[in-house]
Amino acid sequence: MKRLLAFIVYSNLWISAGASSFALLFYSLTDTQTSALILWFLFFSTLLTYTYQRFEKIRKNERTTGPRMEWMIRNKNLVYLLLVIGVIGTGVTGIQLSFKSLIYLLIMGLISFFYVFKIGHYNLRDLPLLKILLIGLVWAGSCFAIPYFELDVSSSFNMFYLSIAGALYIIAITIPFDIRDVEVDEKTKYTIPQIFGPRVSRVIALVFLATSCYLFHESKVAINLGFWIGIAITGILIAFSTKNRNELFFSFGVDGLLIILGLTTYLFKIL
Repeated sequence: MKRLLAFIVYSNLWISAGASSFALLFYSLTDTQTSALILWFLFFSTLLTYTYQRFEKIRKNERTTGPRMEWMIRNKNLVYLLLVIGVIGTGVTGIQLSFKSLIYLLIMGLISFFYVFKIGHYNLRDLPLLKILLIGLVWAGSCFAIPYFELDVSSSFNMFYLSIAGALYIIAITIPFDIRDVEVDEKTKYTIPQIFGPRVSRVIALVFLATSCYLFHESKVAINLGFWIGIAITGILIAFSTKNRNELFFSFGVDGLLIILGLTTYLFKIL
């Protein structure tokens, strides 16, 4: 079972499913027609992005320790296959998107590029406190804004509040990863746990989560019991996040919150 979980997580299939599920959350909350094209595009583009980012670390021999990177080194042929699948899937689905979505994706792509690749000695992720904000922006921008751009109907919800709510949720579940890495991240990154410590950081993450819930409500979307179940599970995992937790607690459990929130909201919508 542990080997299966390692494959699902370390192959980046799990986080890719999380991207699709987070977009499914958008469709469920806004009560709009789900686009399979968008869900598949987000799956393949996330698979490509995450696999390529980590492949570059292996190629440059940068921070190649840890269960995930060691798994990828042992399974290089599979990593190459995943890259090919990501490229083909992203290309086939991406060319069917509207021009507005493609322009927006170009902007998100540039942010992602400079997040990984350095200009001189720095990239965007090295700038103090900017890393977590960029993660929230890119995820909410991709999983909420792209489906919104592809809608053919007028919206009755507040897209600005909804986007901020999505970004704050992503930030809330990203803080546990910074708690995990508090002793290995460079001190110059000034992550929230480095500044405030793990205990206060968990409280800050829960405040972000609560603020996210408030903005979801204020955005006039169709919140149901499944949404609140997903939020409750999110709060529990954030509260139990410590630097000593097993890697799969974060990569499977915390990343899996994207899947849980999207699926519970969707299932209660169709019941």
